[in-house]
Amino acid sequence: CQTAPGSTSAGGFSATQVAYDWINCLAGDGSVIPWLVDIRRGGGFPGFALGGPNDPDLDGDGLPDARFFFFDDQFATLNAWSSIARSEYHAFQLSVRKAMSHGVQFGFNYTLSHSLDHSSDPERTGVSAGGNGFGGFSGSTINAWELDLEYSSSDFDLRHQVNSNYIIDLPFGHGRALGSGMPGWANQIVGGWAIAGIFRANSGLPAEIFNGRVWATNWNVAGNATCTGGAVPDFNHSVQNGPCAPTQNVKNTVNDDGPNLFADPDAALDFFRSSNPGERGERNPIRADNYVNLDLSINKSFFLPKEGHILKFRWEMFNVSNSVFFDATSLNTSRQSTASFGNYTAIMGGSRSMQVSLRYEF
Repeated sequence: CQTAPGSTSAGGFSATQVAYDWINCLAGDGSVIPWLVDIRRGGGFPGFALGGPNDPDLDGDGLPDARFFFFDDQFATLNAWSSIARSEYHAFQLSVRKAMSHGVQFGFNYTLSHSLDHSSDPERTGVSAGGNGFGGFSGSTINAWELDLEYSSSDFDLRHQVNSNYIIDLPFGHGRALGSGMPGWANQIVGGWAIAGIFRANSGLPAEIFNGRVWATNWNVAGNATCTGGAVPDFNHSVQNGPCAPTQNVKNTVNDDGPNLFADPDAALDFFRSSNPGERGERNPIRADNYVNLDLSINKSFFLPKEGHILKFRWEMFNVSNSVFFDATSLNTSRQSTASFGNYTAIMGGSRSMQVSLRYEF
C-alpha cells in the first residue's frame, strides 16, 4: 500500500488515488467495490471521523460518518443536454471532374481531414454496455470537472477518404472512334458497350479500449483504458503512459479465434491499463480496419430498327473484389475480456452481389 490509515504521506498521488488505495488496503483482498458501495450508502471510512458533528454514526464506531461523502444519495451521473461542448473539423479537399466528352466522364475526390470533438453523440442518448465494454461508450462525460479530457478524434473521423466515379463508352461501333462504318449486324455485337463504376476507400475509424467492470472516476460509466507503451502496469507504476498498441488490417492477423485488430492480442493487452481514480482514460486512441470497395456495371445498347427505340442491357456488380472489411463498432475492446480482446464480430457492407436488368426505351 502506498498510504495507510493515519499516514500523512500521499506518496505523490492525488487525493482520489490516495482514497482508493486506502480503501483497498482496508479491504485487504482487493475487493474495493463493496467498500465503495458502503461509503455510497453512508458508511464512510471505518474508525475515522470524516463527517460533521450532525452526521450519523452508521458504522457504530462512535465517530460521525460523512453521509454520501463520495457519491450523491440518488445518482453518481446525471446525463444532460448542454451547449458547452466543442467540435472542430480541419480538411484539405481535392476534387477533379470531367464532363462527358469523347465517351469519357469521371469525378475524383480526395479528403485529408481531422474531426475532433468532446462527444460525437448527445450525452442524453445514454450509455451503451454492449460488446465494446461495460459502459463508457456514447456521449457520456467521464470526468465532468475536466471536460477537455474528452476532446479527441470524433467517432466518425476518417483521416483519408477517396471517392471516384466514371463512365466510359468503349470506342467501337457506330458513332465511335473505331468501326463507325461497320455493318449493322456487327455493330449489334461490338458496338454500344460502356462500363461505369464507383470506387471508395478510406482509412480506419477510431476505436476505444475500455476498462471493463472497473469504475475508476465515474461510478456510472466505467470509462476508457490508458495506453502504457507496452509496460506491464501495477499500482507502483500506475501513472505510466506511452503509445497504444499498433493496429493492423485484419488480413494480416494471426489469430485462431477469428479476425482481430491486433497481430498479437495477448501482447496488445500490455499496452493498456485500467485508468486510475481521477483519470478519464484515452478516447479514440487507436484505428480500426481500412475500407475499400469497387462497384462496376457493364452496359450494352441495342439500337432497334424503329428510330428512337433502344433496348439497354445492364449487368451490375457490387463489391467486385468480394473483399471483407470489419466494423469498428463491433470490436470487443474490454480489457477484462482477455479471451476475445480485439476480436471483430461484424463486417462493413456485404459480400459480392450482382443484378441484371433490361430496359426498353421508346
